[in-house]
Amino acid sequence: MRIFVLGYLGVNCYEVAKKIASELNSEAQKSLTTGKYCQENFEISAEELAPAKDSPFEVLDMPSEIERLDGRSLLKICMGHGEHAIRNNEYEVLSKLINPNFDIGIAKNEVYPKNLVVSCGDGIVLDGQCYEMLLGQRRVVVTLPLEEMWNNAKDDKSIPYAYMQFGSDEERFAQFMKNYELRTHLYQGLQ
Repeated sequence: MRIFVLGYLGVNCYEVAKKIASELNSEAQKSLTTGKYCQENFEISAEELAPAKDSPFEVLDMPSEIERLDGRSLLKICMGHGEHAIRNNEYEVLSKLINPNFDIGIAKNEVYPKNLVVSCGDGIVLDGQCYEMLLGQRRVVVTLPLEEMWNNAKDDKSIPYAYMQFGSDEERFAQFMKNYELRTHLYQGLQ
């Protein structure tokens, strides 16, 4: 079973993914209700979870996985080849996670655990093929108030976008808002 955790910069999808995996791995856990993690609520029933109980849920942070497979930080990938290179890598990893027989790209030789909660990068929704694949998967779209997202993201040096690394707070916030507005409807379409 795969559950994909999505959200904009500053929502910390990885921490949410860890909480979901922990909850799913709890012996007492009979089902999962996602309302505490996002606005839109769905439930994974006990019947759906039963086949997954034979192996624990692990967490995969897709941005970290891309860095591991590529051998470079996301910032270096983005600065050297553009954001599109990250989108290509996301497509290849996502394809392998959904279809273990996918044998193209950086993840072609990977074998992933049966049960995963996957935290995705904020821009995965920008790639049309990734978006379409995610529509057919279990997913949690994490949302926070805009000010909280900005406060969480503004000093995060791991964010691969140059606009978040350079310039005044006002310039960075303006670009943060521009990108947020570009992605908002895409996240809403996945809720």
